[in-house]
Amino acid sequence: MLSLENLRKGTIFLRLISGRLSQKMNISTVLNIVEIILAVLLIIAILLQQRGVGLGAAFGGEGNVYRKKRGAEKMILYFTVVLAASFLGVAFANLFFDKP
Repeated sequence: MLSLENLRKGTIFLRLISGRLSQKMNISTVLNIVEIILAVLLIIAILLQQRGVGLGAAFGGEGNVYRKKRGAEKMILYFTVVLAASFLGVAFANLFFDKP
């Protein structure tokens, strides 16, 4: 059951979602799952951003050199902004679709 082919196809994930673990899945449950996934990705994206350059900055040294973000650092910044906006949108959608 846990073969590489099944993992590639994603059948195990689909079985967990649509199988015995959740017989009835409403929009609120889906939004909660998406919100958790976005929160974890947002935390990872924030931690990936570099604050200072060099080993001295890691131990509290001066790393206050202004520089322009380029390459992968710029893409991580844009990815973080998109994740934050998505997280905010899903959080507001969760407010509207959450029925007591």
